[in-house]
Amino acid sequence: MNDVVGALVRAAYQLVRADRVSLFLSDLAASPPELVLYISQDKDATGVRVPFGRGVAGHVAHTRKVLAIPDAYKDSRFNADVDKQTGYKTSSILCVPVVDEQDRVLAVV
Repeated sequence: MNDVVGALVRAAYQLVRADRVSLFLSDLAASPPELVLYISQDKDATGVRVPFGRGVAGHVAHTRKVLAIPDAYKDSRFNADVDKQTGYKTSSILCVPVVDEQDRVLAVV
């Protein structure tokens, strides 16, 4: 799986010329379902859990729709706590669900 994950993250960097890419994997066994931060440049943030429907990534997991936010700090779904912890300032966000053929959200990038 690491090869697939690595390829996905590299493709995201190249396609949108992002300065940061994070990958959340779905934990569908959790009740309610959650996303678990699997890959991030902010090593301290890895393992963070986000319920479906909460925050930007959780919203995308819940709706299964791509979300483009030009100014993260003006969007009520954005949680600035990670920025405060890491010292990184998020400006814009492109968040995409990864959905399988049975319409299950496997991940959010």
